[in-house]
Amino acid sequence: MKNKRGFTLVELLVVIAIIGILSSVAIVNLNSAKQKARAASVQAALSQLTTAVIICHDDNLNLTPDGGTPAAVCDGEVGDVPAVGRPICAGSTANWPTIDTTFTYSGACDSTIGTSWSFAASDGTKTVTCTQTGCAIS
Repeated sequence: MKNKRGFTLVELLVVIAIIGILSSVAIVNLNSAKQKARAASVQAALSQLTTAVIICHDDNLNLTPDGGTPAAVCDGEVGDVPAVGRPICAGSTANWPTIDTTFTYSGACDSTIGTSWSFAASDGTKTVTCTQTGCAIS
């Protein structure tokens, strides 16, 4: 009688198929986790502006997308997109932060002196929106 050693071709193919399925599931989960981490990073960066925005409103200053030129006020109009590195309101030392490269400021920032404010950043699938009640990911 012959001594059988090793695995058959079918057994090896089954193991390779199982490894392939498991690795594809892991890659999908990894990409999802990366996207969530990026959104959380953007949320944290934008949340840090809350104090500066409150100070602007206490000083009766509207948010400004481009650093304070009189014609550019965050009034919800199309094109009122915050400019990275520019002051968030006239005279402020706080600037609109640089956010993850997959995200861009989106929509229009909106600011009504003394009452409300909002701004958002999006990567096309996730959006971080900040208002006077805080920042949230949707």
